[in-house]
Amino acid sequence: MYALEMIKHSDASPEIIDKVIALKQKAWPYPLESQKKWIEENLSAEDIHVFLIADHEYAAYLNLIKIQVCVNDQIYDGYGIGNVCASIKGKGFGNKLVRLTNNYLVEINKPGLLFCHTPLIRFYTGCNWELLQSDKCVEPVLEEEIHAMTFNVPVEIKSLKYQGKLF
Repeated sequence: MYALEMIKHSDASPEIIDKVIALKQKAWPYPLESQKKWIEENLSAEDIHVFLIADHEYAAYLNLIKIQVCVNDQIYDGYGIGNVCASIKGKGFGNKLVRLTNNYLVEINKPGLLFCHTPLIRFYTGCNWELLQSDKCVEPVLEEEIHAMTFNVPVEIKSLKYQGKLF
């Protein structure tokens, strides 16, 4: 059985931050202090830590970054998805986490945006995210190997502008 645990960053205890770091270190084995510094510098109070709970264990993690995105000159409040990682690769935990997070985005009627490297496109399209054609991503101008992907955008995207950190 799977469940999501969602914790606003401003409500995250030191123990929760330790769980975040433990999961992130499976994918990105940076030292503890480096991980803590990244969290302090890149997450704001309104951002959300999202855990996948599988059999009463923290199995996967991502964060939802509160953003505004401009689609076809209309501004939408939404969430950026970053740091998708799992305790064990190949068990489907990341896929389940993203799909349950998709359900949340639909439930609250917010669009999602993420940036990924080319090898991850297949994973995210398999989770019902749509690859944004590079000519439609007006801002930011992305490097060749970085791609924008969207979910739950209520209109056909002719142009997308996002000003903020890539997550």
